[in-house]
Amino acid sequence: PAFADPIVLGSSDITATVDSTRGQLTRVENPAAGETYTVESDTCRIETSKGTIDLAEVDMEEVSRTPSSCEFVGRAMGVEITRAYSVPEGRAYFDRALRIRNVSDEPIVVRNVTDGALVFDEPFQSAAYHDDNMDRNDGSPELTETEERVIYQTAVNVFMRSGAGGLYAGVKYPYFKPELANDRMKLTYETNYRLEPGEVL
Repeated sequence: PAFADPIVLGSSDITATVDSTRGQLTRVENPAAGETYTVESDTCRIETSKGTIDLAEVDMEEVSRTPSSCEFVGRAMGVEITRAYSVPEGRAYFDRALRIRNVSDEPIVVRNVTDGALVFDEPFQSAAYHDDNMDRNDGSPELTETEERVIYQTAVNVFMRSGAGGLYAGVKYPYFKPELANDRMKLTYETNYRLEPGEVL
């Protein structure tokens, strides 16, 4: 079913507003800080062996909605793309999932995904990237399972700091490369995954 009104998902700790016609994030509210962050632009680019898909140019259809979740589906270049939002009960965050299914009759390589590419209406005070600090040499004890120094530098999140609070964002993937400015973020990860017909990433 198609709905024209915006989708508002949230709890007492966070609210996410989604454009019901495109599946794009339009606003995040942080009630604890009393702040609202308006999203001017929300894009996702998927680089495949068939070409680059810009999710903003794909017709996305809303296929489900509950008080705490919604889901959109669209097709382009031999893949079916599902974008899903959910707010876990009692938590101050929301999840945004991306699933890619090969609907063609031949393998497709998903090379890179750039997601969380958000431009905000108003700039934050600062933007910072956090990793796991496993490469530090500051005298802290090194917790490793080997005698050799381990350098992971696994990505953790980015933090867009505001006057009273801010916004954290990240990818549930061990390594991503952020591009940050005070009014925007972009999170890219390399998958280089060969999707067989019918397979989902």
